[in-house]
Amino acid sequence: MRPRPALIAVFAAFALVALAGLLFIASFDVERYKTQLIDAVAARTGRSLSIDGTPSLTLLPRPGLSIGRAQLSGPGGSGEFASVEAAHVRLAIWPLLARRLVIERVVLDHLQIDAQRGHDGHTNFDDLLAPQAAPAAANGGETGGGASPLSMAVATAGIELHDATLRWHDASEGVQWQLSGIELDIDRLASKQPGSLRLSGKLAGGEQAIDLDIEAVSHYTVDLASAAIRLSQLDVRARGNALATQSLDARLKAAMFVVDPPGRRFELSGVALQLRSADGISASFDAPALGLAPDAARGQPIKARLTIDRPGQRSDTRLTIAAPRFDAGRIVFADIAADIDLNHDAMRGKGRIVGSMSLDSSLQRVQWPRWSGNFELTGPALPANGTRLSLQADALIDRTRQMGELSLQGSLDDAPLQLRAHTSRWAPLAIRYDLHAGRFDLDRYGISRDPAAARGSGAAQPAATAQAGGTPAPAAPIGSAAAIRWIGGIETQGTLHIETLKTAGIEIGDFTANVRTGGARIELPEFGAALYRGRLAGNAVITAQGRHGLQLRLADVDAGDALRGLAGRDLLEGRGDFELHVNGTGFSVDAIRRSLDGHARLALREGTLKGLDVPQSLRKLRTLVGSRAVLQQPAETTQHTDFTSLKASFELRDGIAHNHDLDVRSPLPLPLRIGGAGRIDLAQGSLDYLAQASLTGLGSGELTRLRGLAIPIHLSGAFDALSYRIDTGAMIASVLKPEPQSGSRLRKALRSRP
Repeated sequence: MRPRPALIAVFAAFALVALAGLLFIASFDVERYKTQLIDAVAARTGRSLSIDGTPSLTLLPRPGLSIGRAQLSGPGGSGEFASVEAAHVRLAIWPLLARRLVIERVVLDHLQIDAQRGHDGHTNFDDLLAPQAAPAAANGGETGGGASPLSMAVATAGIELHDATLRWHDASEGVQWQLSGIELDIDRLASKQPGSLRLSGKLAGGEQAIDLDIEAVSHYTVDLASAAIRLSQLDVRARGNALATQSLDARLKAAMFVVDPPGRRFELSGVALQLRSADGISASFDAPALGLAPDAARGQPIKARLTIDRPGQRSDTRLTIAAPRFDAGRIVFADIAADIDLNHDAMRGKGRIVGSMSLDSSLQRVQWPRWSGNFELTGPALPANGTRLSLQADALIDRTRQMGELSLQGSLDDAPLQLRAHTSRWAPLAIRYDLHAGRFDLDRYGISRDPAAARGSGAAQPAATAQAGGTPAPAAPIGSAAAIRWIGGIETQGTLHIETLKTAGIEIGDFTANVRTGGARIELPEFGAALYRGRLAGNAVITAQGRHGLQLRLADVDAGDALRGLAGRDLLEGRGDFELHVNGTGFSVDAIRRSLDGHARLALREGTLKGLDVPQSLRKLRTLVGSRAVLQQPAETTQHTDFTSLKASFELRDGIAHNHDLDVRSPLPLPLRIGGAGRIDLAQGSLDYLAQASLTGLGSGELTRLRGLAIPIHLSGAFDALSYRIDTGAMIASVLKPEPQSGSRLRKALRSRP
């Protein structure tokens, strides 16, 4: 065959195709099909679709339909759910000759989707997931005259996304995150047909402190009718920061991953996770093979490991779960074992947990029958024979009822532990529990702060550091908004009872508390304890917004022991009552202390004020009045003033306590009354107070004539370096002012002899 006839035949075929394409473009009514598409979306979803401009149909290099910006509304046509800046639909060539529109690939530029879940638990895409009625036949008759309608079909279409953004906001859980810069390439989207995908993007979450670059590749097969999915050669990598872990690098690989909801079948093989961070955390997870079905179970042992290597903190935790087996309708995971090796500063320890787990044949129920664990810890900060923790537990999870139960019993150094907990709801999670414990001595394990160190790092330290030109130590945190939101985001309600708790030298007995979390709040609506030979009662709340509240009532407590134990200050002795109602803001002790607002009340009896001997100071006045000198000396614990009653109330504003009604009564050795007013700066740990001491009865010797005179005593300085002064010149001037011609009654009183 000569080449000329062949060339003529090829040319004729191409010309025929080109002519058919030109005729199709010339007769294609894009506005008509744009209107039909908008109407179809409204009929199927109840949403409105808007398309800017007029779609354009191209023939070369491939037939396709392009549109400009388009927006899809939210449910009921309100708001905006999704938008795209530009879209291009590639069409198959030969079906066009039969006036059939077959989509082969969809390319979307700058797609944005705003997915939301409201407080009622409903999302703004529930209607899109609801089953739809079967569409009318595409090759029906003419609807509006003119050319016969174009039939449409989707044949193994691929999808490309360029610079897409997916936002998620869950108002019910207070969670939001965003996947931006999405580049997605799916080569085929057809039910039960193999395909492959490639994905990249940046995942960010505000309160969750997530900032990760994500890359993923996989082969897949999807059954669109049953939602069954099979992944193979999966490779996912994440790099960035997450959950307070810096420079995280995690990689997950899986040879196969199968989820079949209708068949209640789960299968995986060759799963391996490797994780490493710049701040000393590494983890691994290996699941060589695992298969679960209603009537069978198979697999190989699963292993996991977590290591932490930071300054002063090293730990190595290993977990092994034996291969599952099928036994009387239940899938059993036996020989669950965990080995722990930790070193936190001076604390070292090793431990091991063993247990088992089973699932029933419906894969709806999980049980952990009687698992147990034993730990032994040794180290310089612990007793010579170390410490021992022993636990035994039963657990149950029932998926159909969204219910779980845990019963745990054990001991810590022979002190009993008992926990009972159950869940009444999984979404959102709701937990109820009851915890009972024996004696906990945190000082024994080196966990609590040494009282001597507490006194050395008290509130006066920042001021001293500033005077020396140094940098104050960072504020001790009580938590972060993210941590409080995470804990407060779980709905829990429980009771705590600890027989004896010792920490930082303070011993608390019979501690009971009701604890409630939820709504980004941690609340103790009621707590009580035996403390300092009295009773403690109160309530407290901590919020993720940084607004906190505390109410305390101490009844018949030993005030001296309380000040020495809580503040490391030896300022007074006595028994009595104390009330405190304060609110504060912030996430560190210093920030809260500086913001405290509220009020307090103190009432003591039969006690001693330490650091100042008022009767002795009055006796020194006789030698100082003539020279109008100032009596000033540091407060010393060897000096004291006894009292029969001490009452005072305080108003707190911005961390400063103001007092104007001090009332101290002392009958012996002199009948004294002390009043006063001043301020206590809790943030700086300092005092600026002017007391007025006066004799209320007959004194002895030369002090008899001082009856009724107000002696000003000025106390000032940091809590660790208090001093007092009596300015006799100012005192004489105040006495002379009412009667300048009659002489000084004070001078006469001091110089005359009885």
